[in-house]
Amino acid sequence: MDQILKEKLSFIGNIIKMTKSNEELILLLDDLLTPSEAEKIYERVHIVSHLIDHTPQRSIVEKTGAGIATVTRGSFLLKKPNSILSKFITKARKASWWR
Repeated sequence: MDQILKEKLSFIGNIIKMTKSNEELILLLDDLLTPSEAEKIYERVHIVSHLIDHTPQRSIVEKTGAGIATVTRGSFLLKKPNSILSKFITKARKASWWR
């Protein structure tokens, strides 16, 4: 990751950390993301969740309606050495709100 992107992500992360409740977080994300962007993030998280379970990529495409390229991108995320997404998904799947 280049330094400029790292700074931008840090900036965004700092704004997100300022939220004091789930409701504030939802309102902030609603302001920041289009419905399509939110849907894509939601989709990516669930694709990676299926990949963690070793679900075949073709099955994930059939279950989610995502394109094979999107599923492959999720597979690359799991192979990325500094990817933290699978750690957070594994933790989140134990929460009552996970669906």
